[in-house]
Amino acid sequence: MNFGKWIKSHLFVLRRTDTWFVKKTGMGNSGVNRWVNGQTPRVDMFVVCCEVLARTEDRPLDELIQEALMTIPAYRSAVEREALKGCSPFEPHKSTEEMSIPNGAK
Repeated sequence: MNFGKWIKSHLFVLRRTDTWFVKKTGMGNSGVNRWVNGQTPRVDMFVVCCEVLARTEDRPLDELIQEALMTIPAYRSAVEREALKGCSPFEPHKSTEEMSIPNGAK
């Protein structure tokens, strides 16, 4: 599911229209339609959309952003690559310096 379809599914559950969403986000009328057709949103609009949905659904913003990120192909690919390496993309990675310093050495 892409970002536009993800938004549409949330609007359907909330019984809200595209017009309502456009007014709440302040974006142009064609934004959601471009996203439904596969275009990835700009980061600022992505965050604004998540903020509007989080407030409307009374959900934590970070939770909704995590869910929405999975609709972005590049993000999904990064998560899959990290999974193949055996580490979570949500955990901090050790720097090269941290990995190469023996215990107790400075």
